[in-house]
Amino acid sequence: MLIIVLTPRPSDPDVPCRPETDLDLDRISNEHPVLDPEKLREDGRKAMDRLLSFMGHPAISSINLTAALGSLASIARQRPVFMAQVVQAYEILHANLPPTLAKSQVSSVRKNLKLHLLTLLRLSAAAEFQSQVTTLLYDLGCTAPEIARSTGMARDVRKRQRDDTDSTAKKGRFGKFELSLMPYYLKGNKTQASKT
Repeated sequence: MLIIVLTPRPSDPDVPCRPETDLDLDRISNEHPVLDPEKLREDGRKAMDRLLSFMGHPAISSINLTAALGSLASIARQRPVFMAQVVQAYEILHANLPPTLAKSQVSSVRKNLKLHLLTLLRLSAAAEFQSQVTTLLYDLGCTAPEIARSTGMARDVRKRQRDDTDSTAKKGRFGKFELSLMPYYLKGNKTQASKT
């Protein structure tokens, strides 16, 4: 949240906006008597660097790593200026998962990474990084249809067309007499059906 507050809001319409509750550098004038917007902007960049270095620590726990992945995805969504750093951090993490993680933790981290990468693909700011993100997703076991759903690509949905002549043939197969005996057969009363 600190990184988002200490960076200016982009004019991109895809960035979520709640003007009544959001706070960012755009609300601070350059002539503010106490706050220096340029210094705050620099503090935001430093906070981002600290988050990235924290995520790259070899002894990070899976819970902290999962939280960092989510934070980076949120930052990339709200501040597209950091998109390149986020994608690069995801690439580095995928290549160098911490050795202290157990197999189940590695699986969980990869699942979260896949989820956040699919989320990034939906953003217009990630268009220039689509090939990198797609490669990562394939490495994580994502299928082409999953990626296509996230990118919004046109899908070729083929449904088997219903053959109406076949359905009428099935309906006409039973005669009037056979249909009247059907309830007896369904109940298991085959002997009564043969008497009538």
